[in-house]
Amino acid sequence: EAASVFAHVNGVDGGRYPLTGVGDVNTYALFAETIRQITSPNGRAGFIVPSGLATDNSTKEYFGDLISKKSLDSFFEFENEGFFPGAGQGHMLRFALTTIVGAVEQIQATRYLFQGKKLEHLHDPERVFTLSREDIKRVNPNTLTCPIFQSRYDAELTKKIYQRVSVLIRESRGSEPEQNPWGIRFMAMFHMSNDSHLFKTDQDLKSEGYELRANHFARGADTYVPLYESKMIQLYTHRHGDFRDSNHERAHILPSIPKERLADKMYVTMPYYWVSQEEVNERLSEFGWDHQWFFAWRNVTDSRASARTLVTSVIPFSGVGNSLPIYFPIGHQAEDAALLLANMSSLVLDYSARMKVGGLNFNFFIFKQLPIIEPSGYSQDDKAFILPRVIGLTCNADDMRPFLREIDPDGDTVNFEKSKRAKAQAELDAYYAKLYGLSREELQFVLDPQSVKPGYPSETFAVLKRNEEREYGEYRTQRLVLEAWDKLETGELH
Repeated sequence: EAASVFAHVNGVDGGRYPLTGVGDVNTYALFAETIRQITSPNGRAGFIVPSGLATDNSTKEYFGDLISKKSLDSFFEFENEGFFPGAGQGHMLRFALTTIVGAVEQIQATRYLFQGKKLEHLHDPERVFTLSREDIKRVNPNTLTCPIFQSRYDAELTKKIYQRVSVLIRESRGSEPEQNPWGIRFMAMFHMSNDSHLFKTDQDLKSEGYELRANHFARGADTYVPLYESKMIQLYTHRHGDFRDSNHERAHILPSIPKERLADKMYVTMPYYWVSQEEVNERLSEFGWDHQWFFAWRNVTDSRASARTLVTSVIPFSGVGNSLPIYFPIGHQAEDAALLLANMSSLVLDYSARMKVGGLNFNFFIFKQLPIIEPSGYSQDDKAFILPRVIGLTCNADDMRPFLREIDPDGDTVNFEKSKRAKAQAELDAYYAKLYGLSREELQFVLDPQSVKPGYPSETFAVLKRNEEREYGEYRTQRLVLEAWDKLETGELH
């Protein structure tokens, strides 16, 4: 049956193609060995392989070699729904029909399909798209892995974004030096398992004579600071989860914090663990970071089951667990860093990120290859629009004053009001869509493909849409963002 699929795909006798098995633990090794055994320079070989061959960091060298040599003719990914008996059931099992050419022939643009569910999808011109070696090098220059596009329009729009905006960090390759205009360095401060001997609970600290002050514990000159975890943050807020609401017990999801508490600028959240401030300072010393705030993002995500893929925020000086990797914009002050945070939190950036996350981890190699506007790409007018809104979204509590003072020494913290926050965030989303060079129709497609192309085989923020329709009776984000776009166009918004 597998051979018949290749006959269907390639229009030739399927018996010519040596096949590896879906789910075979030796798949990659068999794949490589079979290619080495192709003796005819004009030969073609077909394979069924796990789809991670094209998207995973662990196989990037192999896939990159295929792309560099222009040897990959087609890569058609399917989510198994019982098409291959014995291969396992359910859409989480993915495999790819892959065709490689011999040494003489070169493929200028590889054909791709992702998340196919039936053979008929191979004949849908909106599902099957092409990417050249240059396209992949522009979108994923470090790994040369393939983005995960659901449709031809997604591929074309993403290519347009990357033609205008380069990746955050372009790693050195050969004689080409690293390009890192934001001076980004990464850190996983504390490992939740390996460093657990350094952590203390509130009961531990109270029994040792420490006193709670806000959300720090102090005894004489010794201070223990909160250990932040991913469940404690959300976009533009460091007060998303409070372990007091779980009775200081470990919880997978923390209860929502009532808006009345968030309206109190003195309100601080409590972690499950605390860690010595001295230990935090020691780990920061190698980075030369002297600010009393950090940027961090959730490293666990799901681009298909979550409202947002990249969740990042600024947090006050603290310990940080490995579920929240930190990124330092070395050499940049808070004013510039606030622009970076706004960029990282924008819908257009999240749309681009969704094309790169194939699993459940937002890894460093994905983060590096996000399309990020360089510091020099902002005008004074851009800063005048963006910075007050970032302050309004992030500086809602007294423990964010160090971040605020670096941006606006005379400024004050802003009241936490959900409706105003939604409006400000939508205005930033619309503004960044313009900075990325999108049209109104392209922005509307990013928000909801079906509103632009009914029945189109693409899905972007479906979970966000469902959540808002359930809570507000409408897709509020789409309305607010498009309203902001229209006001920007007429000059009403500035």
